[in-house]
Amino acid sequence: MKYLWCYYRNLWLLLFQIILVLATCASSLSIFQVDGLRSSELVINSDKNSLDVKRINAIAEQITVRVLSTNTLGSGTIIKRSGNIYTIITSAHVINGINSPYTIQTPDGKIYLAEKVSKDNSVKQKKDIVLLQFFSSQANYSIANIGDIGKMSIGEDVYAVGFPLRVHDRLGANSSFQLNKSLAFREGKFVILLNKPLMNGYRLAYTSSVDVGMSGGSVLNSKGEVIGINGLRDDPIWDIPMQYQDGTEPSLSIQKLISNSSLAIPIEDIAYVFK
Repeated sequence: MKYLWCYYRNLWLLLFQIILVLATCASSLSIFQVDGLRSSELVINSDKNSLDVKRINAIAEQITVRVLSTNTLGSGTIIKRSGNIYTIITSAHVINGINSPYTIQTPDGKIYLAEKVSKDNSVKQKKDIVLLQFFSSQANYSIANIGDIGKMSIGEDVYAVGFPLRVHDRLGANSSFQLNKSLAFREGKFVILLNKPLMNGYRLAYTSSVDVGMSGGSVLNSKGEVIGINGLRDDPIWDIPMQYQDGTEPSLSIQKLISNSSLAIPIEDIAYVFK
């Protein structure tokens, strides 16, 4: 009887320990609901395919271009190649009011004339993006790899890329812009992917600092893959949209999140540009 009692006691202790471990795991894997969007609270990225930050920076340098006219307009991302024709994606507001041809400066410093893609249906889809194409038979430029934003967790590392402009006397009547020759590579965190787009297609929020000139540059994940296109930054001077495209307004909690975040158009919403 003594041995039988000890056996059952040890069995109950083992079961209790198992239940305690399961309860602890369940609490750490809790999820929350924000405007219909389910997002994991885990902030640790344990993906074995994650790259070193220096490697991600090197990828960013190879896929990012300047978009120019008579002066610097913004940034762009190389997303496709067909023979000797390269396709660039940038923000539509970068070239608004500027007539073609545009000028692209590639990572090797070469200058190319670029034309707007005539079949681009961004306007129809109400997205703040535009496609440009340039021809090059003497160089082999890198193409961006596309990431799966649906697998990302809140708090995961992201990186905003682009060529910022130095702004002088921005609030004054004689504000001017000066070219910043260095590519900006800004670390940040994934904040939220809204369940429906704001005005102009913005749906991805993140904490990376984005300056004037970085619009059209990419937002990269920890694998060096593009998950979004920069467009709006956390700055009260800029008009951050507080309305969904369907005319409804985000909840106050969402408004607080996006007012303190930079915003991008998620790459999954513009998959047609890669076809």
